[in-house]
Amino acid sequence: MATEQVARAEIAAWASNDVDEVMSQFADDARWC
Repeated sequence: MATEQVARAEIAAWASNDVDEVMSQFADDARWC
């Protein structure tokens, strides 16, 4: 997937307010610092 496609998918996930879709953009072991 091209960089622009990844960015658009992430933006669309946030805009949809779908938590599962947003979280699917992150690795299973992702951590917020």
